[in-house]
Amino acid sequence: MAIINSTVMGKTKGKIGNVVTTVLKGQVIAKSRNYHPANPKTAGQVNSRAQMSNAVMAWQFLSLFLSFISPLRKSTESNYNAFIRLAKNLFSTTIAISRANAAGTLEGNSIGHSNCVEIASIGGSGEESVIGFTTGGLAFIAGYNLRYIIYNPITGVNVVGIHNITSEEWSNQSIVLFAGEADMGCASVYIYNLSEKKCSNILFSYFG
Repeated sequence: MAIINSTVMGKTKGKIGNVVTTVLKGQVIAKSRNYHPANPKTAGQVNSRAQMSNAVMAWQFLSLFLSFISPLRKSTESNYNAFIRLAKNLFSTTIAISRANAAGTLEGNSIGHSNCVEIASIGGSGEESVIGFTTGGLAFIAGYNLRYIIYNPITGVNVVGIHNITSEEWSNQSIVLFAGEADMGCASVYIYNLSEKKCSNILFSYFG
């Protein structure tokens, strides 16, 4: 494989003889053409492809909810690539039948490492959902927000919401979401602060 920096070739993409070129992060990459591509189907490869399919479907369902996860990504990653990297291995090897079901298979899992607070639990029933988090002794700063997603499998309604955290909630390390939001199901959540570009871990719960 070679990186080409040529004003003549520009941003070439395609096949030239036995060379294949493509553009990756603004650079033209050239590599030898494979005339006999293989498509092996070992158990491990089939499982890996199923996990990737689930991850892609889950991203399509969760992308708006995850719009503020940029602190969890590497400098060369998009939010999508960061999600796939962090979440792919959390999925079962069975391809989910829908985007919502794919997201639902993340129940009980979390991704990312907290650089502000840690989401510890999602619970409650009936009229409310209770979000537990750990501040790690950090002082309250106005501007921390809870971002949550809830899903009603009967109506198909998918809601992304923002809750401004109060000093009392910060002190109690607990946030309550009331009906008619909470009665749609438990919320998958994370905490972020746009002014400081901080994002907590992301804790998933049941969607279906």
